[in-house]
Amino acid sequence: MFKKFSFSENIAGQSQLKSSVQRNVRTKLSEQYPTIETVLEELLPKKTPIIQIKGHEHITFLSVNGEILFFQHFDGPFFPTLALLHKYPDMLPKLQVDRGAIKFVLSGANIMCPGLTSKGARMDTDLPAGSVVAIMAEGKENALAIGYLKMSTQDIKLINKGIGVDNIHYLTDPLWSQVIHLQTERTWTINSYIMKLIAITVCLAFCAHLVAALPANTGIHSNAEIAPQDKAVDDVSAEAVIPKKHHHHDDDDDDNDDDDDDDDKHHKHDDDDDDGDKDGDDKKDKEEEEEGKKQLTEEELEEQARINALLEEEEKEALEKEQEEEREAAAKAKKVVKPEV
Repeated sequence: MFKKFSFSENIAGQSQLKSSVQRNVRTKLSEQYPTIETVLEELLPKKTPIIQIKGHEHITFLSVNGEILFFQHFDGPFFPTLALLHKYPDMLPKLQVDRGAIKFVLSGANIMCPGLTSKGARMDTDLPAGSVVAIMAEGKENALAIGYLKMSTQDIKLINKGIGVDNIHYLTDPLWSQVIHLQTERTWTINSYIMKLIAITVCLAFCAHLVAALPANTGIHSNAEIAPQDKAVDDVSAEAVIPKKHHHHDDDDDDNDDDDDDDDKHHKHDDDDDDGDKDGDDKKDKEEEEEGKKQLTEEELEEQARINALLEEEEKEALEKEQEEEREAAAKAKKVVKPEV
């Protein structure tokens, strides 16, 4: 199946399975391989996502924490990888070929019936056609291939001719030998954190922009625009309040001149008072505007500080989780050593 398969060219994509689909996968695996039911929770933890990798020729792979555990062709049975079979050697029934068949099996050839019935070969269990089996070799401790029975073991013994087992996955094929680059759970988690942080940052920046633009849209005008209008109104009001006097007698000219001087002084005094009030109002408005800007700046600084604290907390959590997973991976790597045939 994988003789001409390339993980760099024949992968169409990958996606995380939904929770309902993951439950169905776990149920099928427990039914198909009852011997691993006790370790199924360890293989497929409920809180760990299962990644489905779609390949060409209708082959799909199931990956957990960056490691491919099972694969499937169309809607057929789930096949474990040889790496998983070496960890749990009793999960599949075993058939043994003689020494002469080893080189043919490792080249990807299907297993003929005589290779299972000759001296050195063994079939200790009666199995029906369609069973998934581990192919062992005479004198070897670990399985060298995973096969699919084309006929029952009884028929293989009776007929003893033709293909008895399809060679599905074997040592040295691309699934065993190629370095497969997959997105691990940690990468998915970091990517989700980054997307969330980007969304939060954009929203906060947009809100800050709206808050900064509010004073310009509320109809508040600057003092420079209000002052000339107020001054013009004050001038008009002063002229309307102070009436002009007309004198028709020449004898009263001196008195009128004195009265005009007094009126001019009084009018000038009133203008000075108005200018003082107006300057006071301008100063008060300017102080209120500066105080509003200062308050807005403090709110922006607090918001930016909250954003920075959130980013630091998210990065710290992601880093701690990454370190923990690296320690677990290192511990597993020390415990499990891939055997060689």
